[in-house]
Amino acid sequence: MRERAIAATHRSAFLGVLTYAVAEPNTALGVIGGASIVALAAIQRFAGTAGPIEVLLGTSERIARRAINLLLLLAVLWTLISLGAARQDTTQVVSIISVLVAMLVVIRLLERKTPRSLAQVLSLSGTLAIGACLTNVTLALGALLITHLLVLLHAVMTYQVYAAEAQAVEHLDESDREVAASAGDAAPAHRSVRLRHDLVGMTAVGGALIIVGASFVFTSLPRGIGGDVSAWQTIQSGGTGRGVVGFRDTVALGERSGILSESTAVVMEVEIVDRGREPGRTASYLLRGAVLDRYDPEQRTWTASDQRSSSRLTEMRGLSDDDLIVQRIATRGSAGDRLFGVYAPMSVEVTAGRRRGRPTESISVLTREITASDLNARVRYEIRSDPTLVLPPRADGDDVSAPQTLRTFAEGAIADEARRVLDDAGLSRDFEARHTPDDFTIARAFQNHLWRTCSYTIEQEMPPPDTDPIEYFLLERREGHCEYFASAMASMCRAVGLNARVVAGYVATERNPASGAFIVRESHAHAWTEVEVAPGQWSTFDASPPSELEMLHRPSGWRASVRRWRDQIESIWVNNVIGFDSDRQAQIVSATLGTRTSERIENWAMRAGGEAIWIPVGIVGALMFMVGVWRMRAVLLAPMRRRRQESVFGDDEESARRAHQAAFYRRLLDTLARAGHAKPDWAGPVAHARGLEGPTSASVEHLGRLYYEIRFGRRLLEADELDRAHELLDGLTESLRASHAR
Repeated sequence: MRERAIAATHRSAFLGVLTYAVAEPNTALGVIGGASIVALAAIQRFAGTAGPIEVLLGTSERIARRAINLLLLLAVLWTLISLGAARQDTTQVVSIISVLVAMLVVIRLLERKTPRSLAQVLSLSGTLAIGACLTNVTLALGALLITHLLVLLHAVMTYQVYAAEAQAVEHLDESDREVAASAGDAAPAHRSVRLRHDLVGMTAVGGALIIVGASFVFTSLPRGIGGDVSAWQTIQSGGTGRGVVGFRDTVALGERSGILSESTAVVMEVEIVDRGREPGRTASYLLRGAVLDRYDPEQRTWTASDQRSSSRLTEMRGLSDDDLIVQRIATRGSAGDRLFGVYAPMSVEVTAGRRRGRPTESISVLTREITASDLNARVRYEIRSDPTLVLPPRADGDDVSAPQTLRTFAEGAIADEARRVLDDAGLSRDFEARHTPDDFTIARAFQNHLWRTCSYTIEQEMPPPDTDPIEYFLLERREGHCEYFASAMASMCRAVGLNARVVAGYVATERNPASGAFIVRESHAHAWTEVEVAPGQWSTFDASPPSELEMLHRPSGWRASVRRWRDQIESIWVNNVIGFDSDRQAQIVSATLGTRTSERIENWAMRAGGEAIWIPVGIVGALMFMVGVWRMRAVLLAPMRRRRQESVFGDDEESARRAHQAAFYRRLLDTLARAGHAKPDWAGPVAHARGLEGPTSASVEHLGRLYYEIRFGRRLLEADELDRAHELLDGLTESLRASHAR
C-alpha cells in the first residue's frame, strides 16, 4: 500500500504543477516541474525507504535533511524578493505564491516518504488547483482541473488507507510487525485487485457527488457579491502586449523587428442584424474601438485627441431597425471602458455584466467612440448603428482635423507621393479647401494605390534611423501590417488637406456555423481609416489588401473546422459557466419553479432585504442538498460495501450468513463511537478492549472474540452464542448510556 500511495501522490503532484503551468501559462514551470516530478518518481522506485535526495547525494538522512532545509530557505527568499518587486500587483502575487507552492511540491518529494510528507504534498497539490482557478477560466483549463481533482481525490483515499496501515504497524511489537509484513506479502492477488477497484469506485462516486454538489451551490448562490471574480480574466492584448496581434488604443509604428505572433483566443461573439446589406455581398464588419486622430512624428504614434465630448442619449431620428445595423455582443474579457461597434453608433445598452450603479454608457459626439464604466470583465451589450449618419457642422476650433492641424503631412516625401498619385489619377485638390466634390474619389484613389503597390505581412522591420516609419513603408519597403496601411492612407489624405483618422478595433469575418454569430479573436485586431468625404460625413476605407486580409482572418481547411468545433464548446463553457450571472440564474428558477413562483420569491426577497437575502437562502439550500446527499450515501455506497463484505467473508451462501451474523460487530463500533470510545483503525477489537476500564472492557473483548470466530474462524455462531452477543451488546449500550447521562 505504501508504494501505491507514493505513486498516487506523484501523479497528483504532476497534474497539479501541470494544471497551474497551463493556467498561467508558464511553459518553463510545466516542463521543469513536470520533468522533475517524473524523475523523482523513477528514483523513488529504486530508493526503497530512503528519499530521492539521499540517493542523488549519496549521503545520510541527516545531511539530506539539511540540504532540503537549504532548498526551502532559497525558495522563501526568492518569494520575498519577487513579492517586493510585484508590490501591489495582485495577479503577480497569485502567480508568485503559486510558483512557490510548485517549488515546495518538488522539494517535499525529495525527502523520505512518510504519511506526514505525503499529506503535505497532497495539500500543496490542492493549493495549486486553487491558484489555477484564480489565474485562468478557459475550457481546457476546466477539463484539466477536473481531471486533477479526480486524481487528487483518488490519491487522498489511497493515502488514508496507507496512513491507517502505517499507524497500525507503528503500534505493533517487532515480532508482530514481521508477521504483518509476511501476511501482506502473502495476500492473494484478487484482494489487491479488489482494493484497487474499490478505491477507483469510491473516487468516481465521491467525484460525482462533489461535482453535483458544487454545481448546486454554483447555481443557487447569488451572483455579483464580493466583487467581480471574472475581472481576473482580461483581454491579454488590451494595450500592453508587444509583438502580439491584438487590440491597442494607440498605434505605435516602427517599435521593433520580428514576426508578430497571433493568438486565436476568442475575445467576443457578435450577432449582427443588417437588413440593409446588399444581397450577395460578403458579410464582414469593422468593429470600432479607438479613434486615433493625432499623429506625433517624434514618438511615431497615433493617439486620441483630448478635444472630445460625450452624449448620454443620441437622437435616433425616427429610424427603425430596418434602417440600422443591430449588434448584440458578448465579450469574454475586459478591454477597460471601451465597447466595440460598427460605425456610426446611435444607441448603446449594456444588458448584462454591469456592476451596481447608474447607467454610464456614452457615445462621443465628435468621434462616435463608445465607452462605459462600472462593468465586469464579461459583458453583453446591444448597439444600434446608422452607417449613413451625417454629423452636424462644427466650428474650426472644435475640429481636431481642421486644415491648420493637418500641416504635419503638408510637406515632405509623403505629400509628394500623394500629389503624384492624384496626378496619375487625373485628380487634384487644394490643401486649404475644407471640402471638395471629389473628396470621396480622392480617398478611393489613395486606397487603390495602396492595394496595387503594397503587400500585407506580419513580419515587422525597423525603419532606418531618422526615417519616419510611414514614409519608409510607403516609399521603400512597401510591406507591412494593417497599422501601416491605415497610417499611410490617413497621412496621404491629410497631405492634400482631406480630414482623415486612424481607427483601431476588430474585423468580424469568421462565422460560427451553428449560431450564425461572428467569432472575433485576438488575431482579428485590425486598423483602418475613416475619411470625412463631405461635411460631417465620415466614410470607412480599409487600405489593407482585401484578398490577403481575408486569407489571414478567414482560414479554411480541416484546421479551421476543428477550431470552429472547439469554439462552439468554448462558447457553451463561457456562456453557461463563466458568464453565469443573475439573469441566467433567474431563467433557471423560472424554468424550474414557474414564472409566477419565481416572481413571488424575487418580490419577497426584495422586500425582505434586497439581493442580500439570497445569501442565507442560497446557503440554506446548499446545506439541505448536502444533507440529502449524505442521507443517500448508504444507497450510493451499497455496491462497494457489498463487495467489501464479500472480500472479507466470501461470496457463497454460507459466507453471506456469517456476514449477517457479524452485524452485531458494526453495532458495537457505533455504540463505542457515540460513547466517546471509538476504536482506532489500526487497533483490533480485542486490543482496543484491553484499553478500556471496568465491565465495558470485558464485554467488548468477549464480543470481539465472537467476531474473530466468525471472520477468521470462518464458522457460524451457535444460537446461544449469538443470543449471548446481543445480550452483551444491549447491556453495554445501556451501561454506556447511563454513564454518559451522569
